[in-house]
Amino acid sequence: MQGISTYDAIVACGGIRPEGDAGSVRLLRGDQKLRLNIKLFLEGNPEEDMLTLPGDLIHVDPRWNVSTGRFLSGLLGLGTSAASLAVR
Repeated sequence: MQGISTYDAIVACGGIRPEGDAGSVRLLRGDQKLRLNIKLFLEGNPEEDMLTLPGDLIHVDPRWNVSTGRFLSGLLGLGTSAASLAVR
């Protein structure tokens, strides 16, 4: 059974949110963790997209500045939005 592409699965779920890093996508397949760069795929590199299989999970990592903002908000006791604005 052939699945849909990782990119198409992401689009079907609403796409990558602004805080997501299109350059750091993981396709989790059993014990395998496959790294994909959807940003490169969109720039014309078809090797950065894979067909999904039943049971696969797709994880999009947060962008670095979003992760830093969340860390700072916890450290300083600020709200997430205040920390995100401060980091930008």
